[in-house]
Amino acid sequence: MKRLCTLLVLCLFLMQAFAEAEVQSQPNAFMQARLLDAQGEVTDSLAAKVGQRVTLALDIYTPTWFSRAPELEPLVVEGAVALQAQGFAINYSERVDGVRYAVQRRELSIFPQRAGQFIVPSQTARLWLGGDIGPAGGALGVRSEPLVFQVTHVINFDESDNPSESGNQSRLLVANQLSINEAYEPNLALLASGDKSLLAGDALVRRVTLTAAGTLGMLIQPLQWFELEDVQQQASRARVSDRTERGEFTGVREMSRSYVFERAGQYQLPAQDIYWWDVANQRLAKTSLAAQRVTVLPSSLVSADGSASKAEQSLLEQGFRIVAGIVVVVLTVIAAGLSLHYLLRLLIGAGRKPVQRYRASRNYARRQLLRACACGDSDQTVCCFYRWQQLLPVAVFETPQGAELQAALNAFYETYYHPATDVKNAAAHDAKTAAAQRLAASVKAIKLARRAGRSLLPRGRALLELNPR
Repeated sequence: MKRLCTLLVLCLFLMQAFAEAEVQSQPNAFMQARLLDAQGEVTDSLAAKVGQRVTLALDIYTPTWFSRAPELEPLVVEGAVALQAQGFAINYSERVDGVRYAVQRRELSIFPQRAGQFIVPSQTARLWLGGDIGPAGGALGVRSEPLVFQVTHVINFDESDNPSESGNQSRLLVANQLSINEAYEPNLALLASGDKSLLAGDALVRRVTLTAAGTLGMLIQPLQWFELEDVQQQASRARVSDRTERGEFTGVREMSRSYVFERAGQYQLPAQDIYWWDVANQRLAKTSLAAQRVTVLPSSLVSADGSASKAEQSLLEQGFRIVAGIVVVVLTVIAAGLSLHYLLRLLIGAGRKPVQRYRASRNYARRQLLRACACGDSDQTVCCFYRWQQLLPVAVFETPQGAELQAALNAFYETYYHPATDVKNAAAHDAKTAAAQRLAASVKAIKLARRAGRSLLPRGRALLELNPR
Protein backbone atom coordinates (compact mmCIF):
# COMPACT_ATOMS: atom_id res chain seq x y z
CA MET A 1 0.00 0.00 0.00
CA LYS A 2 2.87 2.37 0.83
CA ARG A 3 4.49 1.70 -2.54
CA LEU A 4 1.20 2.44 -4.32
CA CYS A 5 0.84 5.83 -2.56
CA THR A 6 4.44 6.73 -3.44
CA LEU A 7 3.81 5.82 -7.08
CA LEU A 8 0.67 7.99 -7.19
CA VAL A 9 2.50 11.01 -5.73
CA LEU A 10 5.31 10.59 -8.25
CA CYS A 11 2.84 10.41 -11.15
CA LEU A 12 1.10 13.60 -10.00
CA PHE A 13 4.44 15.40 -9.70
CA LEU A 14 5.49 14.32 -13.21
CA MET A 15 2.13 15.39 -14.70
CA GLN A 16 2.43 18.86 -13.12
CA ALA A 17 6.02 19.24 -14.38
CA PHE A 18 5.00 18.27 -17.91
CA ALA A 19 2.09 20.77 -17.81
CA GLU A 20 4.37 23.60 -16.67
CA ALA A 21 6.91 22.76 -19.36
CA GLU A 22 4.19 22.79 -22.00
CA VAL A 23 2.91 26.18 -20.83
CA GLN A 24 6.43 27.61 -20.84
CA SER A 25 7.06 26.30 -24.35
CA GLN A 26 4.02 28.09 -25.73
CA PRO A 27 4.83 31.52 -27.19
CA ASN A 28 3.44 34.47 -25.23
CA ALA A 29 2.65 38.09 -26.08
CA PHE A 30 5.26 40.72 -25.13
CA MET A 31 6.19 44.37 -25.76
CA GLN A 32 9.59 45.74 -26.75
CA ALA A 33 10.67 49.40 -26.59
CA ARG A 34 13.11 50.79 -29.16
CA LEU A 35 14.63 54.19 -29.96
CA LEU A 36 14.54 55.39 -33.57
CA ASP A 37 17.01 57.76 -35.22
CA ALA A 38 16.13 60.64 -37.56
CA GLN A 39 15.73 58.18 -40.47
CA GLY A 40 13.31 55.97 -38.51
CA GLU A 41 15.84 53.16 -38.00
CA VAL A 42 16.31 51.35 -34.69
CA THR A 43 19.40 52.52 -32.80
CA ASP A 44 21.01 51.37 -29.55
CA SER A 45 22.92 54.60 -28.84
CA LEU A 46 21.13 57.89 -29.41
CA ALA A 47 22.65 61.33 -28.72
CA ALA A 48 20.12 64.12 -29.22
CA LYS A 49 20.17 67.89 -28.80
CA VAL A 50 18.05 69.86 -26.36
CA GLY A 51 14.65 70.31 -28.03
CA GLN A 52 15.26 67.62 -30.69
CA ARG A 53 12.54 65.05 -31.23
CA VAL A 54 13.37 61.57 -29.96
CA THR A 55 11.07 58.82 -31.26
CA LEU A 56 10.15 55.93 -28.96
CA ALA A 57 8.73 52.89 -30.77
CA LEU A 58 6.69 50.39 -28.74
CA ASP A 59 6.39 47.08 -30.64
CA ILE A 60 3.70 44.75 -29.28
CA TYR A 61 4.04 41.07 -30.28
CA THR A 62 1.38 38.35 -30.21
CA PRO A 63 1.49 34.84 -31.73
CA THR A 64 -2.27 35.06 -32.46
CA TRP A 65 -4.09 38.30 -33.30
CA PHE A 66 -5.39 41.50 -31.67
CA SER A 67 -9.12 41.32 -30.97
CA ARG A 68 -9.14 45.08 -30.21
CA ALA A 69 -6.66 47.93 -30.17
CA PRO A 70 -4.09 47.84 -27.32
CA GLU A 71 -4.25 50.58 -24.68
CA LEU A 72 -1.05 52.36 -23.63
CA GLU A 73 -0.44 54.22 -20.41
CA PRO A 74 0.45 57.94 -20.84
CA LEU A 75 4.18 58.45 -21.38
CA VAL A 76 5.86 60.61 -18.71
CA VAL A 77 9.56 61.48 -19.00
CA GLU A 78 11.02 63.84 -16.42
CA GLY A 79 12.43 67.00 -18.00
CA ALA A 80 10.83 66.43 -21.41
CA VAL A 81 7.59 66.95 -23.33
CA ALA A 82 6.19 63.54 -24.31
CA LEU A 83 3.20 62.84 -26.54
CA GLN A 84 1.98 60.34 -29.13
CA ALA A 85 3.36 61.09 -32.57
CA GLN A 86 0.52 59.57 -34.53
CA GLY A 87 -3.02 58.46 -33.89
CA PHE A 88 -2.72 55.22 -35.84
CA ALA A 89 -0.64 52.07 -35.49
CA ILE A 90 1.79 50.37 -37.86
CA ASN A 91 0.99 46.68 -38.31
CA TYR A 92 3.38 44.06 -39.66
CA SER A 93 4.53 40.51 -38.96
CA GLU A 94 7.89 39.20 -37.77
CA ARG A 95 9.38 35.77 -37.13
CA VAL A 96 11.14 35.37 -33.76
CA ASP A 97 12.80 32.06 -32.77
CA GLY A 98 10.84 30.25 -35.45
CA VAL A 99 7.48 31.68 -34.34
CA ARG A 100 5.60 34.17 -36.52
CA TYR A 101 4.18 37.09 -34.52
CA ALA A 102 1.68 39.76 -35.43
CA VAL A 103 3.28 43.07 -34.44
CA GLN A 104 1.65 46.46 -33.82
CA ARG A 105 3.94 49.48 -33.46
CA ARG A 106 3.03 52.68 -31.62
CA GLU A 107 5.37 55.68 -31.96
CA LEU A 108 5.66 58.33 -29.25
CA SER A 109 7.68 61.55 -29.37
CA ILE A 110 9.94 62.92 -26.65
CA PHE A 111 11.22 66.53 -26.76
CA PRO A 112 13.96 66.90 -24.05
CA GLN A 113 14.12 70.33 -22.39
CA ARG A 114 17.52 69.97 -20.68
CA ALA A 115 20.90 68.41 -21.25
CA GLY A 116 22.00 65.19 -19.55
CA GLN A 117 20.88 61.60 -19.32
CA PHE A 118 17.23 60.69 -19.82
CA ILE A 119 15.62 57.46 -18.68
CA VAL A 120 12.48 56.31 -20.47
CA PRO A 121 10.59 54.33 -17.82
CA SER A 122 9.11 50.91 -18.42
CA GLN A 123 5.84 51.22 -20.33
CA THR A 124 2.66 49.23 -19.70
CA ALA A 125 0.07 48.14 -22.27
CA ARG A 126 -3.25 46.29 -21.97
CA LEU A 127 -3.91 43.74 -24.72
CA TRP A 128 -7.03 41.92 -25.90
CA LEU A 129 -5.89 38.90 -27.90
CA GLY A 130 -7.59 36.16 -29.82
CA GLY A 131 -6.97 32.48 -29.17
CA ASP A 132 -6.02 31.03 -25.80
CA ILE A 133 -3.57 33.76 -24.73
CA GLY A 134 -4.48 35.83 -21.70
CA PRO A 135 -7.53 35.65 -19.44
CA ALA A 136 -10.79 34.70 -21.13
CA GLY A 137 -12.60 37.87 -22.18
CA GLY A 138 -10.17 40.05 -20.20
CA ALA A 139 -7.09 42.16 -20.80
CA LEU A 140 -3.51 40.92 -20.68
CA GLY A 141 -0.84 43.27 -19.27
CA VAL A 142 2.63 43.50 -20.82
CA ARG A 143 5.61 45.72 -19.94
CA SER A 144 8.66 46.96 -21.81
CA GLU A 145 12.21 47.43 -20.61
CA PRO A 146 13.41 50.97 -19.69
CA LEU A 147 15.69 52.83 -22.14
CA VAL A 148 18.42 55.46 -21.74
CA PHE A 149 19.63 58.21 -24.09
CA GLN A 150 21.89 61.26 -23.83
CA VAL A 151 21.04 64.89 -24.61
CA THR A 152 23.59 67.69 -25.17
CA HIS A 153 23.40 71.45 -25.66
CA VAL A 154 23.61 73.11 -29.05
CA ILE A 155 26.67 75.38 -29.41
CA ASN A 156 25.43 78.92 -29.99
CA PHE A 157 26.77 81.56 -32.38
CA ASP A 158 28.61 84.62 -31.17
CA GLU A 159 28.41 88.03 -32.84
CA SER A 160 31.02 87.06 -35.47
CA ASP A 161 28.89 84.13 -36.65
CA ASN A 162 31.42 81.57 -35.43
CA PRO A 163 30.69 78.71 -33.07
CA SER A 164 31.74 79.46 -29.51
CA GLU A 165 31.87 76.66 -26.99
CA SER A 166 32.41 79.08 -24.14
CA GLY A 167 29.70 81.45 -25.30
CA ASN A 168 25.99 81.50 -24.68
CA GLN A 169 24.51 78.06 -24.01
CA SER A 170 20.90 79.23 -24.21
CA ARG A 171 18.48 76.84 -25.83
CA LEU A 172 18.19 77.21 -29.58
CA LEU A 173 15.46 75.96 -31.84
CA VAL A 174 16.09 72.39 -33.07
CA ALA A 175 14.15 71.52 -36.24
CA ASN A 176 14.37 69.83 -39.61
CA GLN A 177 13.51 73.03 -41.46
CA LEU A 178 12.68 76.65 -40.59
CA SER A 179 10.88 79.21 -42.73
CA ILE A 180 10.08 82.83 -41.91
CA ASN A 181 7.37 85.00 -43.41
CA GLU A 182 6.56 88.61 -42.59
CA ALA A 183 3.86 91.03 -43.72
CA TYR A 184 3.24 94.71 -43.06
CA GLU A 185 0.08 96.76 -42.86
CA PRO A 186 0.11 99.17 -44.67
CA ASN A 187 2.12 97.35 -47.31
CA LEU A 188 5.72 98.53 -47.58
CA ALA A 189 5.65 98.38 -51.38
CA LEU A 190 2.69 100.78 -51.46
CA LEU A 191 4.51 103.11 -49.05
CA ALA A 192 7.65 103.07 -51.20
CA SER A 193 5.69 103.79 -54.42
CA GLY A 194 3.79 106.68 -52.84
CA ASP A 195 0.36 105.05 -53.24
CA LYS A 196 0.07 105.15 -49.45
CA SER A 197 1.70 107.42 -46.91
CA LEU A 198 2.62 107.02 -43.27
CA LEU A 199 2.11 110.15 -41.15
CA ALA A 200 3.44 110.98 -37.72
CA GLY A 201 1.19 109.33 -35.14
CA ASP A 202 0.19 106.49 -37.50
CA ALA A 203 0.81 102.84 -36.69
CA LEU A 204 2.62 100.23 -38.78
CA VAL A 205 1.70 96.62 -37.98
CA ARG A 206 4.35 93.94 -38.54
CA ARG A 207 3.33 90.27 -38.59
CA VAL A 208 6.00 87.55 -38.46
CA THR A 209 5.26 83.82 -38.84
CA LEU A 210 7.84 81.15 -37.95
CA THR A 211 7.16 77.65 -39.31
CA ALA A 212 9.45 74.85 -38.08
CA ALA A 213 9.26 71.23 -39.24
CA GLY A 214 10.04 68.45 -36.78
CA THR A 215 9.20 70.33 -33.59
CA LEU A 216 6.31 71.88 -31.63
CA GLY A 217 5.06 75.44 -31.77
CA MET A 218 5.56 75.83 -28.01
CA LEU A 219 9.31 75.16 -28.48
CA ILE A 220 9.79 78.03 -30.96
CA GLN A 221 11.32 80.94 -29.04
CA PRO A 222 9.81 84.42 -29.57
CA LEU A 223 11.82 87.06 -31.40
CA GLN A 224 13.87 89.64 -29.52
CA TRP A 225 12.53 93.02 -30.67
CA PHE A 226 14.85 96.03 -30.73
CA GLU A 227 13.88 99.37 -29.23
CA LEU A 228 13.69 102.37 -31.62
CA GLU A 229 13.95 106.02 -30.69
CA ASP A 230 10.71 108.05 -31.00
CA VAL A 231 8.78 104.85 -31.76
CA GLN A 232 6.28 103.29 -29.40
CA GLN A 233 5.97 99.51 -29.75
CA GLN A 234 3.18 97.23 -28.64
CA ALA A 235 3.18 93.45 -29.03
CA SER A 236 0.07 91.34 -29.48
CA ARG A 237 -0.31 87.91 -27.95
CA ALA A 238 1.46 85.28 -30.02
CA ARG A 239 -0.51 82.42 -31.57
CA VAL A 240 1.06 78.97 -31.26
CA SER A 241 -0.24 75.94 -33.17
CA ASP A 242 0.89 72.50 -34.35
CA ARG A 243 0.19 70.39 -37.40
CA THR A 244 0.77 66.66 -37.88
CA GLU A 245 0.99 64.84 -41.19
CA ARG A 246 1.84 61.13 -41.30
CA GLY A 247 3.31 61.34 -37.81
CA GLU A 248 5.50 64.39 -38.55
CA PHE A 249 5.12 67.52 -36.43
CA THR A 250 5.18 71.10 -37.72
CA GLY A 251 5.14 73.95 -35.20
CA VAL A 252 3.93 77.46 -36.03
CA ARG A 253 4.37 80.68 -34.02
CA GLU A 254 2.62 83.83 -35.26
CA MET A 255 3.72 87.16 -33.75
CA SER A 256 2.44 90.68 -34.32
CA ARG A 257 3.92 94.05 -33.33
CA SER A 258 2.68 97.61 -33.80
CA TYR A 259 5.03 100.55 -34.37
CA VAL A 260 3.64 104.05 -33.64
CA PHE A 261 5.93 106.77 -35.02
CA GLU A 262 5.84 109.92 -32.89
CA ARG A 263 7.76 112.22 -35.29
CA ALA A 264 8.32 112.54 -39.01
CA GLY A 265 11.57 111.26 -40.49
CA GLN A 266 13.42 108.19 -41.74
CA TYR A 267 13.24 105.05 -39.63
CA GLN A 268 14.92 101.68 -40.10
CA LEU A 269 13.53 98.49 -38.64
CA PRO A 270 16.65 96.43 -37.89
CA ALA A 271 17.27 92.96 -39.28
CA GLN A 272 16.42 89.88 -37.24
CA ASP A 273 18.74 86.85 -37.10
CA ILE A 274 17.45 83.49 -35.86
CA TYR A 275 19.98 80.77 -35.10
CA TRP A 276 18.80 77.17 -35.03
CA TRP A 277 20.09 73.61 -35.22
CA ASP A 278 19.45 71.82 -38.51
CA VAL A 279 18.77 68.18 -37.54
CA ALA A 280 18.70 66.95 -41.13
CA ASN A 281 22.23 68.25 -41.86
CA GLN A 282 23.55 68.21 -38.27
CA ARG A 283 24.79 71.78 -38.36
CA LEU A 284 24.05 75.24 -37.05
CA ALA A 285 21.97 77.38 -39.38
CA LYS A 286 20.80 80.99 -39.52
CA THR A 287 17.59 82.43 -40.95
CA SER A 288 17.22 86.20 -41.15
CA LEU A 289 14.65 88.92 -41.67
CA ALA A 290 15.96 91.79 -43.76
CA ALA A 291 16.06 95.36 -42.42
CA GLN A 292 13.28 97.64 -43.64
CA ARG A 293 13.38 101.44 -44.16
CA VAL A 294 10.22 103.44 -43.43
CA THR A 295 9.54 107.09 -44.31
CA VAL A 296 7.15 108.98 -42.02
CA LEU A 297 5.66 112.29 -43.24
CA PRO A 298 4.64 115.22 -41.00
CA SER A 299 1.05 115.34 -39.83
CA SER A 300 -1.11 118.49 -39.93
CA LEU A 301 -2.37 117.61 -36.48
CA VAL A 302 1.12 117.87 -34.97
CA SER A 303 2.56 121.23 -33.97
CA ALA A 304 6.09 122.33 -34.57
CA ASP A 305 7.28 121.21 -31.14
CA GLY A 306 5.81 117.75 -31.70
CA SER A 307 2.99 118.04 -29.15
CA ALA A 308 -0.56 117.11 -30.12
CA SER A 309 -2.93 119.97 -30.97
CA LYS A 310 -6.44 120.53 -29.58
CA ALA A 311 -7.97 119.30 -32.84
CA GLU A 312 -6.10 116.02 -32.50
CA GLN A 313 -7.19 115.61 -28.88
CA SER A 314 -10.80 116.26 -29.89
CA LEU A 315 -10.60 113.66 -32.63
CA LEU A 316 -9.09 111.14 -30.22
CA GLU A 317 -11.83 111.72 -27.65
CA GLN A 318 -14.52 111.40 -30.32
CA GLY A 319 -12.99 108.19 -31.62
CA PHE A 320 -12.79 106.79 -28.10
CA ARG A 321 -16.49 107.50 -27.51
CA ILE A 322 -17.43 105.82 -30.81
CA VAL A 323 -15.34 102.74 -30.03
CA ALA A 324 -16.78 102.53 -26.50
CA GLY A 325 -20.33 102.71 -27.88
CA ILE A 326 -19.60 99.96 -30.41
CA VAL A 327 -18.12 97.75 -27.69
CA VAL A 328 -21.21 98.20 -25.48
CA VAL A 329 -23.56 97.34 -28.38
CA VAL A 330 -21.53 94.26 -29.31
CA LEU A 331 -21.44 93.01 -25.71
CA THR A 332 -25.20 93.55 -25.37
CA VAL A 333 -25.89 91.60 -28.56
CA ILE A 334 -23.61 88.76 -27.44
CA ALA A 335 -25.30 88.57 -24.01
CA ALA A 336 -28.76 88.54 -25.61
CA GLY A 337 -27.68 85.83 -28.06
CA LEU A 338 -26.26 83.64 -25.29
CA SER A 339 -29.43 84.03 -23.21
CA LEU A 340 -31.63 83.13 -26.19
CA HIS A 341 -29.44 80.12 -26.99
CA TYR A 342 -29.67 78.87 -23.39
CA LEU A 343 -33.45 79.35 -23.34
CA LEU A 344 -33.87 77.46 -26.64
CA ARG A 345 -31.79 74.58 -25.31
CA LEU A 346 -33.98 74.37 -22.21
CA LEU A 347 -37.17 74.39 -24.30
CA ILE A 348 -35.86 71.79 -26.73
CA GLY A 349 -34.66 69.56 -23.88
CA ALA A 350 -38.03 69.85 -22.10
CA GLY A 351 -39.85 68.90 -25.31
CA ARG A 352 -37.64 65.92 -26.08
CA LYS A 353 -38.04 64.14 -22.74
CA PRO A 354 -41.80 63.29 -23.11
CA VAL A 355 -41.19 62.08 -26.67
CA GLN A 356 -38.29 59.91 -25.55
CA ARG A 357 -40.34 58.43 -22.68
CA TYR A 358 -43.21 57.67 -25.04
CA ARG A 359 -40.93 55.99 -27.60
CA ALA A 360 -39.51 53.81 -24.84
CA SER A 361 -42.99 52.80 -23.59
CA ARG A 362 -44.90 49.56 -24.12
CA ASN A 363 -47.80 51.32 -25.90
CA TYR A 364 -45.48 52.76 -28.55
CA ALA A 365 -43.89 49.35 -29.14
CA ARG A 366 -47.36 47.79 -29.47
CA ARG A 367 -48.45 50.43 -32.02
CA GLN A 368 -45.33 49.83 -34.06
CA LEU A 369 -46.00 46.06 -34.03
CA LEU A 370 -49.63 46.47 -35.16
CA ARG A 371 -48.54 48.87 -37.91
CA ALA A 372 -45.95 46.38 -39.18
CA CYS A 373 -48.59 43.61 -39.21
CA ALA A 374 -50.98 45.84 -41.17
CA CYS A 375 -48.30 46.78 -43.72
CA GLY A 376 -47.31 43.13 -44.26
CA ASP A 377 -43.62 43.81 -43.52
CA SER A 378 -42.46 40.48 -42.08
CA ASP A 379 -38.95 41.58 -41.07
CA GLN A 380 -40.26 44.68 -39.29
CA THR A 381 -42.99 42.59 -37.61
CA VAL A 382 -40.42 40.23 -36.07
CA CYS A 383 -38.24 43.13 -34.94
CA CYS A 384 -41.16 45.03 -33.38
CA PHE A 385 -42.48 41.90 -31.65
CA TYR A 386 -39.19 41.28 -29.86
CA ARG A 387 -39.06 44.94 -28.78
CA TRP A 388 -42.66 44.75 -27.46
CA GLN A 389 -42.24 41.42 -25.66
CA GLN A 390 -39.26 42.77 -23.67
CA LEU A 391 -41.60 45.34 -22.11
CA LEU A 392 -44.40 42.87 -21.21
CA PRO A 393 -44.91 41.41 -17.70
CA VAL A 394 -43.61 37.90 -17.25
CA ALA A 395 -47.01 36.48 -16.33
CA VAL A 396 -48.73 37.54 -19.57
CA PHE A 397 -47.86 34.27 -21.26
CA GLU A 398 -49.33 32.21 -18.42
CA THR A 399 -52.83 33.46 -19.34
CA PRO A 400 -55.06 32.01 -22.11
CA GLN A 401 -54.43 35.17 -24.15
CA GLY A 402 -50.71 34.59 -23.75
CA ALA A 403 -51.05 31.04 -25.00
CA GLU A 404 -53.02 32.31 -28.01
CA LEU A 405 -50.29 34.91 -28.65
CA GLN A 406 -47.67 32.15 -28.55
CA ALA A 407 -49.66 30.05 -31.02
CA ALA A 408 -50.22 33.04 -33.32
CA LEU A 409 -46.52 33.86 -33.30
CA ASN A 410 -45.58 30.25 -34.12
CA ALA A 411 -48.07 30.30 -37.01
CA PHE A 412 -46.58 33.57 -38.26
CA TYR A 413 -43.06 32.07 -38.13
CA GLU A 414 -44.24 29.06 -40.16
CA THR A 415 -45.28 31.38 -42.99
CA TYR A 416 -42.26 33.66 -42.47
CA TYR A 417 -39.66 30.89 -42.79
CA HIS A 418 -41.61 28.42 -44.93
CA PRO A 419 -39.98 27.80 -48.35
CA ALA A 420 -43.32 28.46 -50.05
CA THR A 421 -43.16 32.12 -49.02
CA ASP A 422 -40.28 32.64 -51.43
CA VAL A 423 -42.64 31.86 -54.31
CA LYS A 424 -44.86 34.77 -55.26
CA ASN A 425 -48.30 33.12 -55.52
CA ALA A 426 -51.74 33.92 -54.18
CA ALA A 427 -51.86 31.01 -51.70
CA ALA A 428 -48.59 31.95 -50.01
CA HIS A 429 -49.60 35.62 -49.86
CA ASP A 430 -52.99 34.77 -48.33
CA ALA A 431 -51.41 32.48 -45.72
CA LYS A 432 -48.90 35.17 -44.80
CA THR A 433 -51.63 37.81 -44.52
CA ALA A 434 -53.85 35.56 -42.41
CA ALA A 435 -50.94 34.80 -40.03
CA ALA A 436 -50.19 38.50 -39.63
CA GLN A 437 -53.88 39.28 -38.95
CA ARG A 438 -54.05 36.50 -36.35
CA LEU A 439 -50.92 37.86 -34.65
CA ALA A 440 -52.38 41.38 -34.60
CA ALA A 441 -55.62 40.08 -33.11
CA SER A 442 -53.68 38.25 -30.37
CA VAL A 443 -51.73 41.42 -29.59
CA LYS A 444 -54.99 43.39 -29.27
CA ALA A 445 -56.45 40.66 -27.04
CA ILE A 446 -53.57 41.03 -24.63
CA LYS A 447 -54.48 44.69 -24.17
CA LEU A 448 -58.22 43.83 -23.77
CA ALA A 449 -57.34 41.26 -21.11
CA ARG A 450 -55.45 43.88 -19.16
CA ARG A 451 -58.36 46.34 -19.41
CA ALA A 452 -60.76 43.60 -18.14
CA GLY A 453 -58.80 43.61 -14.87
CA ARG A 454 -57.34 40.13 -15.02
CA SER A 455 -54.58 39.51 -12.54
CA LEU A 456 -50.98 39.78 -13.73
CA LEU A 457 -47.78 39.26 -11.79
CA PRO A 458 -45.39 42.22 -11.18
CA ARG A 459 -43.72 43.61 -14.28
CA GLY A 460 -40.63 41.84 -15.55
CA ARG A 461 -39.02 40.83 -18.79
CA ALA A 462 -41.14 38.34 -20.76
CA LEU A 463 -39.05 35.47 -22.10
CA LEU A 464 -40.56 33.50 -24.97
CA GLU A 465 -39.50 30.04 -25.98
CA LEU A 466 -39.50 30.52 -29.74
CA ASN A 467 -38.36 27.99 -32.28
CA PRO A 468 -38.97 29.81 -35.58
CA ARG A 469 -37.15 27.30 -37.72
